[in-house]
Amino acid sequence: MATAWITLKSGATLGLALVLLATALTVAACAGGSGAEPGPGAPGPGMGAGMGPGISVAEALVSRLEGPLLVRGWLWRAEGGELHLCAELTDSIPPQCRKPWFTVKGLDLSKVEGLRAEGGVTWSPQPVLVLGDVMRGVLEVSGLSRG
Repeated sequence: MATAWITLKSGATLGLALVLLATALTVAACAGGSGAEPGPGAPGPGMGAGMGPGISVAEALVSRLEGPLLVRGWLWRAEGGELHLCAELTDSIPPQCRKPWFTVKGLDLSKVEGLRAEGGVTWSPQPVLVLGDVMRGVLEVSGLSRG
């Protein structure tokens, strides 16, 4: 399954950085030489990178961790509305965002590949991973990288 990689503000606490590093090393060790798809490329200037399965939107909403979180969900925006990272999308076309969800700030959708648009709605047909700071239902994004 293809997953888009979105990265956000740096500044993770040492503990979170170590957890992410340990997760990355575990994933790399398990991947072996099976010919699987390569991981995300090196991020561009001013962009970080995230690796791992991420946590769900619901888990991120109740998390007490400090620093950036890697959150898994679907991007969704109605024309003229706020961008959301949704726990799920409905099966309709265009889909609707199912709760729980975050409002996403700081993400330029023109830099996100693979989005679909129909009926005044733009969405990601595959789940994406967003790495950033979470506060009061808002996920603050600072950069973008893709796998």
